[in-house]
Amino acid sequence: MKQKKDRIRQPTGPMTADETARIIKEISKLYEIPGAGNHRVAVALKKAATLIADLGDQPISKISKGDLYGRENHALPVQDFSNLSINDVRAILSDPQATKTRLIEMALVRFGMPKSRLTKLPFEEAVDAIMAAAANEESLEIIAKNADQSGRERQS
Repeated sequence: MKQKKDRIRQPTGPMTADETARIIKEISKLYEIPGAGNHRVAVALKKAATLIADLGDQPISKISKGDLYGRENHALPVQDFSNLSINDVRAILSDPQATKTRLIEMALVRFGMPKSRLTKLPFEEAVDAIMAAAANEESLEIIAKNADQSGRERQS
C-alpha cells in the first residue's frame, strides 16, 4: 500500500521584498546565538532586511541596486514631517527614491493618517491616499481663506 506524503503547500508567484526581508531577519537570529554567532553579521543582515522591507510588495526579482542605493540619504527625520508644506509633501510623494515606510511615517506625522491602513495598501494606493489627504487639506485652506475674506468684506 502506498502512503500519501503530506506536502507543505508552497506559496506561488514571485517572492516579494517583504517576504525576503522576513527570511533575512530570521537568518540574522542564527548569528545572534551567544558563543556561536557573529554579532557583526547579525547586525548587517538586519540592516539589509530593513532596506529590503522598505520596498514592500515588489517582486524581489524586479529590484535593482538602484532601488536600494541612497535610501538613507533621502530620509527626513520624523520631526521634519510635521512642518512640511503641501508642495513639499507632493515632492516627497513623487520622489522615486521614497520608500513606503517613509511615506507612511510622513502621513502619520503630517496628516494623522492611520499607519495600519496605509501599511495594508499597495505602494501606489498608499501614495494616492496620502495625495488625497494633501488635496483635502489644501481645499480646506482655500475654503478658510475665502470665508475669512468674505467675512472682512461684510464688516466693511
